[in-house]
Amino acid sequence: MLKYRADISGIRALAVLSVLIYHADLDVFGYRLLPAGFFGVDIFFVLSGYLISYLVLEQIERGEFSFLQFYHRRARRILPALFAMLVFSIPFAFYLLHPNALVAFSKSLVAAVASVSNFVFWLEDSYTAEASQLKPLLHTWSLGIEEQFYLVLPLLLIMLNRLSSSERTIKITLWVLLVGSLICAQLTAIHASTFGFFVLPSRIWEFVCGTLLALSHLKHGLPAPTMRSRVWVYVGFLAVLVPMFVYDDGVRHPSTFTLSTVVGTVLLIRFGTTPSLVKSVLSWGPIVYIGLISYSLYLLHWPILVFARHAFIELGYGQTVLLIAVSFACAALSYRFVETPFREQRLGAKPLYLTLLTSGLVMVVFALWAISGGGLIDRFRDRPVLYATFLDMQRVDRGETYDPDCYFHFELDGDLTEHPFENCLVLDDNRQNIVLMGDSMVAYSSFWGVKSIVDPATTNVVFTGMAGCRPVFDYGRNENCRARNDRILAFAAENEIDLLILAGGWRNPDVIQNNLVDTLEYLKTAGQNTVVIGAPLQFERKLPDVYDIVASQTGSFQGASMIVPEYFAADELMQDVVPASGFQYISLTTQICLTGLVEDCRLTYDDVLLTADRGHLTPTAAEHLFSQYKFDDETSQIVRRELK
Repeated sequence: MLKYRADISGIRALAVLSVLIYHADLDVFGYRLLPAGFFGVDIFFVLSGYLISYLVLEQIERGEFSFLQFYHRRARRILPALFAMLVFSIPFAFYLLHPNALVAFSKSLVAAVASVSNFVFWLEDSYTAEASQLKPLLHTWSLGIEEQFYLVLPLLLIMLNRLSSSERTIKITLWVLLVGSLICAQLTAIHASTFGFFVLPSRIWEFVCGTLLALSHLKHGLPAPTMRSRVWVYVGFLAVLVPMFVYDDGVRHPSTFTLSTVVGTVLLIRFGTTPSLVKSVLSWGPIVYIGLISYSLYLLHWPILVFARHAFIELGYGQTVLLIAVSFACAALSYRFVETPFREQRLGAKPLYLTLLTSGLVMVVFALWAISGGGLIDRFRDRPVLYATFLDMQRVDRGETYDPDCYFHFELDGDLTEHPFENCLVLDDNRQNIVLMGDSMVAYSSFWGVKSIVDPATTNVVFTGMAGCRPVFDYGRNENCRARNDRILAFAAENEIDLLILAGGWRNPDVIQNNLVDTLEYLKTAGQNTVVIGAPLQFERKLPDVYDIVASQTGSFQGASMIVPEYFAADELMQDVVPASGFQYISLTTQICLTGLVEDCRLTYDDVLLTADRGHLTPTAAEHLFSQYKFDDETSQIVRRELK
């Protein structure tokens, strides 16, 4: 039987505190505390691998292992606190989240109940999804991975034990699995980082490190305290701590960069019983208590921080510290009144599963209601601007403003290098043809804007869009983007298109001065009539979020402080570069900000916000802005304007 060790609780405390500090995003004298505190999750994975593997291995060795009992204990340990957090998140989500965010929350809610939220977040469209800091249940991805490991571990260990009870054979097999998973982690960190971060194959090596340690402990015990073991404790402690200060969000993870944290955790577990300053710190009463409540603290701190970010534009230092204190208080209550009664079996199996089933049904019913109701827009009837904006965006959701089959995601849609993009550009010999090409600005803004001002009887408007792919030669490193651009630009040059419109989120001066200029020179040589449309205003946060927070707190709204300034400089550069290449440039920025002052930028049109996210125009705003365009004489003959 594995004896309780206070220092193990201390390691749990180290893990949860590093994650909490990282998520709180606290600065001291301009330096971010623990910029790589996310390594705390890897500490948890190694600990779980060690503790659960020891339990399973011991019971297999005694011939006492039962799948039913194993999963029953896991359910008692994990599900009550998890379900409590999920249920208590629902009213905050209902009150604070806007429609699309509530739909995303509801999907992740069901996924968390089913222990597959890591897959949901992996498959999410990162281009249109809510920012990570605004997803209340994002942290449940790690629970999904851990629970999936619990499905694999007993089967693996039983199979190995039946094939060969030899410790050597089991170790070799585990080492092969470890190395294979680490290679997978390294490759995915380079080529598919989102997949590698969220799925078990690139994480299982961390658990297996704990499994190997458990196997060694079970067969040979822990090493006796010596001077050498004391050195290894300090080495392990430094190996865990140093990466949290040295690395940041940019590090490839999980990968070989994660080895230091994983190996350091193994050393702390293996040699942690050796008397040392590290053991004294990890076994100190307050640290041990934090370790005891670490599971509830991990579950609760993140939604508390996220919902606060939805309630306020940005959190001050004092507010963040207060939220951390609230997280500790809630975690203590959860540990005392939720975790402990269920784990210690003060409540029988029947009350446990009845409670889980009831709360699970409540969550699923709420999620289905929210998803089928399109995010429950009627919640905003008392906030007319937001209500009108969300109703307006339903036109996009229904596919009324653009054809989704002609809008691509180069990260999600697989290999598109041979895709027949030209199928979206069906020309009509009996009408004038306008072809729009660009990134998401085409799909969400320019295409509908142009369609709203032309006469469909005389003008055919078609488009091809790709998220994040500016419509120029040699843009970025993604082959899908390059293939789309090469083929469509060649198509435009080879066919008699009356008007080609290039639209994008122009921001990078190098792209404007080099890639765009080269592209326009190519089109000029081909004699292709072209217009370039600039990017609308971009915001640091979604405009409805900013509007909701500021208007509710002040009674008025000025969103100027949230506008991304780089787009103004890019727009000024475009006003010089495009005409110098012999083509017309349409500036959305000058249409929105008529005086040229940020404070005077128009952010609502017919009580509909300019954008429902951080920059893509709402259909109503697109209609208004495009109806005001002043095309040159040649283009005006093509665009049959119907001013509204």
